[in-house]
Amino acid sequence: IPAPENVMNFFLVTSIFVVAATNLGVLVSILVPDALKATQILMVIASPAFIISGFTWPTYAMPDFITYFTKIIPLTPYLEALKIMVVQKGSDYLTQKYFWHLFILGWIYFILGWIALKIKIKMLFKEYNLSEDYEEESFDKSI
Repeated sequence: IPAPENVMNFFLVTSIFVVAATNLGVLVSILVPDALKATQILMVIASPAFIISGFTWPTYAMPDFITYFTKIIPLTPYLEALKIMVVQKGSDYLTQKYFWHLFILGWIYFILGWIALKIKIKMLFKEYNLSEDYEEESFDKSI
């Protein structure tokens, strides 16, 4: 892949893509108790993502239910922005909507992961009959 003309824009879009993909991975890892199953689920998401992301096959030629699914995968807006920057040599303005799409996906995955973690912690406290003050007491004793 040749280097894009505006490296800073490429760096920003790539950085926010990494954040969104990481937050998706964290969310799945919180929801699925086994690391192997979480990896399998993420691979099931990632494997068809290359085909349905719109980079090799246009999304407008796909059925609607597939295009709705592609909008929640971080790879789709990233590859669209990459195509504009590298292949079409488009301006930074054209990649802004994909940057914000990735930014919003990253925040949604972060918030859902945080909520899932809070629920999981509460369930663990309830399962082991611990009060939420237990965490603070054990921290105070260690100091």
